[in-house]
Amino acid sequence: MSETASLLVDRYELGKVIGRGGMAEVHLGRDLRLGRTVAIKILRADLARDPAFQARFRREAQSAASLNHPAIVAVYDTGEEVINGLPVPFIVMEYVEGSTLRDLLSSGKRLLPVRAMEVTASVLTALEYSHRQGIVHRDIKPGNVMLTTDGRVKVMDFGIARALADTGAMTQTAAVMGTAQYLSPEQAKGEQVDTRSDLYSTGCLLYELLTGQPPFSGESPVSVAYQHVREEAPAPSQIDPEVPRSADAVTMKALTKDRNHRYQNAAEFRADLEHVIRGNDPVTALLPPINAPLGGPAAAPTTALPAYGMAASGVGTGPNQPLAGGYPGGSVGDQRKNGMGGVLLAALAAIAILALVIFMITKGNNTAEPTPTNTGATSAQAQLPSVVGQTEAQARSLLKEWKKIDSKTEDSNQYAKGIVIKQNPDAGTLGDKNTMLITLTVSSGPPQDNLKDLTGQTRNEAVAYLNSKKLTAQFLSEDSPKKKDTVIRTSPEAGTSIQPGQEVTVYVSSGKYTLPDVKTQGREAAIQTLAQAGFTSISVTVSTQTTTDPAQNDVVVDMSPTAGQVLDLSTTIALVVQKYQGAGPSTTPTTSPGTSSSSSSTPPNTTSSTTSPIMP
Repeated sequence: MSETASLLVDRYELGKVIGRGGMAEVHLGRDLRLGRTVAIKILRADLARDPAFQARFRREAQSAASLNHPAIVAVYDTGEEVINGLPVPFIVMEYVEGSTLRDLLSSGKRLLPVRAMEVTASVLTALEYSHRQGIVHRDIKPGNVMLTTDGRVKVMDFGIARALADTGAMTQTAAVMGTAQYLSPEQAKGEQVDTRSDLYSTGCLLYELLTGQPPFSGESPVSVAYQHVREEAPAPSQIDPEVPRSADAVTMKALTKDRNHRYQNAAEFRADLEHVIRGNDPVTALLPPINAPLGGPAAAPTTALPAYGMAASGVGTGPNQPLAGGYPGGSVGDQRKNGMGGVLLAALAAIAILALVIFMITKGNNTAEPTPTNTGATSAQAQLPSVVGQTEAQARSLLKEWKKIDSKTEDSNQYAKGIVIKQNPDAGTLGDKNTMLITLTVSSGPPQDNLKDLTGQTRNEAVAYLNSKKLTAQFLSEDSPKKKDTVIRTSPEAGTSIQPGQEVTVYVSSGKYTLPDVKTQGREAAIQTLAQAGFTSISVTVSTQTTTDPAQNDVVVDMSPTAGQVLDLSTTIALVVQKYQGAGPSTTPTTSPGTSSSSSSTPPNTTSSTTSPIMP
């Protein structure tokens, strides 16, 4: 096969190049078997000789093929084609109409802050799913996120993805894999990565969507990687004042250097984003625990924009070391010893205490005349937290103080099965823990459908149905009495629950079958046996052999071809029958059923025969 090959494995038609990456080209393609448009990713010819790139490309196929989620580009098939004597692997993927976020940013267009956070939340939904499957993406960036023409988000390119059990393998050679502007500090240092590394990269993505520029840039990848490890990016609102300060808080927590103080999972990151999108304030994931001591990592302010260093990392390595979120100094206690920083914090604390005292005194003076109703929160009242994006078990654990919790299920293309997709009342609602009913809507996964019975349908009819259900198909031939290319059965069998992207094996008739032995059967019984086996072209010849046993009249004494052969169902089967010949002259029928009858006086030991096709 030449470099200009237009057909892969005699099935996939190769079209124009629609994308290029560091190790592969993506072509527009067509699956000739299923009649659908696909995207075909092919390892670059100049890299095909390198076993490392071959292995990396195959790993991408394995990683992506194991993921089935509406926010992840689906992989339909993988294979290899020999090009210029070398086996070149390829991946057949879902074709997505739209553009990458890199294309959008390069065009100079900008997303509104809320839309930027919505897109990032969808990316986190995909990562939440892949992380549950044990897969770390390792290269989240604008070029690997597509925005479809109808506004949906699709994450793609698991080219350097690794299973969690294997995340150390890529760092054993101290090689830094990924794209410099979106590397987590641990990736930049060549350390082992985990799911939190993807969250840092997603923080870089969010930063660029909010501001139009990545958090760090430089003359070389090395200088950018250094900044990820050592320097702090300015808050997004310092670059674009239109960015809400609560979005600053979420972004900067995602960009925390120490992964232990970063968001710990995609669901937590996404819950905070959704909190900001809804306009709720403060961001719940950044609030300190109740009764947290003043100072230390738990002493984050409860305003919309926390002091990132205090919220994220606590004590630094020294008085002049930057904290994880971007403020110099150690813990709050250390800062009190550092000149103006300590004075300022002490002053702020004093003002806060004074304001609280004044509030309490004022409240006390106003209680002389009781009001008819109590509009404030009672001891049994609290604000409902956000549990969207959590598993039902996690949600119930977070809501354990609420006495009345109900749940129902609903199909969802966005959320995996078992994840809370809605809550009623909404997060932030003030309610009584003993009386307020909370209803959780839990995803039952993508809409379910059952495979219909395709038995007896033609191959083309089966293809049309499977395409309508967005199923992939494998057709296998099997000897059967049915007409060629007629569906015999399917796997899974009819009535089985199916989902888009699922593969169905369809067994169709080869148009061949084993010829049964009909010798010793009567003429009519033999014809019926052959017809049930699929053979419909049958000729009957009267033998020269006669019988004196009336019971043996019209019995088949020979057949051609011989029984036991696998033959095309269109093959003509010749049968030879014997006739009863009594003493003296008799009338011998000389026609086969289906032809006109005539009688003739036939002397003993003479033969009369006819041949006619019989179509039962």
